[in-house]
Amino acid sequence: MLEEVRGRAAALRGLYAALGREMRTGTLEDRLRIQKEVYMMKLHPELAPLLPFEFDMYIRGPYSADLADPYYEEARPARVELADRAAAYAREVLGMNPWILELAATLVAICEYNERFPEFTAEEGLEILRERKPRATEEGARRALEVLRDLASRYPEIKLPAPCAPRRSALKWELKGLLNGASMGWSGLDPLERHTLGSGVGGARAD
Repeated sequence: MLEEVRGRAAALRGLYAALGREMRTGTLEDRLRIQKEVYMMKLHPELAPLLPFEFDMYIRGPYSADLADPYYEEARPARVELADRAAAYAREVLGMNPWILELAATLVAICEYNERFPEFTAEEGLEILRERKPRATEEGARRALEVLRDLASRYPEIKLPAPCAPRRSALKWELKGLLNGASMGWSGLDPLERHTLGSGVGGARAD
């Protein structure tokens, strides 16, 4: 068990070192941020094997008890090499505003839990998010969704839950760009439907 924790700690510290980022664990806020960063980085298929941590929903969003031990372990960083796209995605996650990161990670967890319900929409996810995060404004919650969809549009390999993902069926080529050959882009997303569905997501607290 101890060797497993040390191995995970070495891989985790090696990942942060490869990204040029110090893994700070001195304060509760530092540790909670790492929780959200790791949860978001796990969305990338190349990063997920390096981060074999199981997450549950808590008051501050997704949290892994398995991750708590490795970031306390003073292990020597393992050598980690990343492809350019995986590294670029991870650096974007690490550079996110702390509050938007918390909202975005929590929204992903909500959408992931409710993905089993085909009719569940992003609008419902936003509603649940604001119920769980009373100080979140509608603007802030929608900004978190925009950030997620922007990441998914630029890194289509990440595994974003369907309710949070861009509506691919609503995307279309801009006619002008196709005709003149100068540029091609996507335009317009269909308005999100609104339904009523409970979250069913637990809410224990953890440090």
